[in-house]
Amino acid sequence: MSKKRKTDGELENRREILFAYEVKDSNPNGDPDSGNLPRVDDEGYNIVTDLRLKRTIRDYWDTVHHGTKHMDILVKQKYSPEGYVMSMAHLALEKLGLKKISKSEGKKVRKTIMDKFPKEFIDVRCFGAAVTLESANTSIVGPVQFNIGRSLNKPNVITYGLSASLSSGEEKGAGTLGEFHVVDYSLILFHGIACERSAKITGMTEEDMLEVYRGLWWGTKALNTRSKSQQIPRFIVSAVSKKAKFQIGDLWRHVMIDKEDGVLRIDDAIIDITALVTRLEENIEHIDRIEYYSDGQTTFRYEDEQSTDLEGFLSKTGIRTGMIGM
Repeated sequence: MSKKRKTDGELENRREILFAYEVKDSNPNGDPDSGNLPRVDDEGYNIVTDLRLKRTIRDYWDTVHHGTKHMDILVKQKYSPEGYVMSMAHLALEKLGLKKISKSEGKKVRKTIMDKFPKEFIDVRCFGAAVTLESANTSIVGPVQFNIGRSLNKPNVITYGLSASLSSGEEKGAGTLGEFHVVDYSLILFHGIACERSAKITGMTEEDMLEVYRGLWWGTKALNTRSKSQQIPRFIVSAVSKKAKFQIGDLWRHVMIDKEDGVLRIDDAIIDITALVTRLEENIEHIDRIEYYSDGQTTFRYEDEQSTDLEGFLSKTGIRTGMIGM
């Protein structure tokens, strides 16, 4: 049975989060050490780092909450008046209104960062921050952390050539040559944790948790560069514990795909959640509720049943379910 949850107040319950999105003819996370090729592990599965996923969420927050001090983000690409990309240290000093820090000011500055930054910046409240400053190094552990994402299928990496004719001055007809790399289709699954113990330190709230969900969903939809286009969120499943510290762990292992090769669209990718439903049901005494969201087009399998009704399958656990208010 669906039930609307409260979205105010401190984050009190641990979450174990599964988030899946698809990539079609684009590069979800290029490796700069390999000519920006899509990251692939030794077995041929597509890899996306947690940093890339957090960047997606931050960009969404920065756009939606721009100008809202309480919902501002600290970690962003910003340029100095001289034209260089500002480092984390420079960003922090700017927010502190300081040019430099003396040794005698270090302790005071660290306390200011610990007190001020989580209150003002949603990415610090949720993801934490490592602020490297001379005499004032500060580390804030974030409640929300994701593992490296991996594709459920084995995609093909395709390289395309680029050719552009750009006239410049007397060198008329001068052009540029290059190449870009994509995967033909990749259905990527992330597993994350939202820890209530760390939330007590940063002040992360239920409303912030909702913004994380929104960042995952709408942030992915908002990716519109050539390398990041055609990326579509498919589903979120989040198991909310009854008690602090409880955690099932490794939920990602219980989501599979019917076939790993030859998948070129979501219609080919039937997602088997039989093991996931069983694992959640086994822990019914520890789980308060299941929060979910789905695009309504993805086909799931539970035993011999197939349906796009994700809630219908999750309800078989006997745990109350609720759709995330996107």
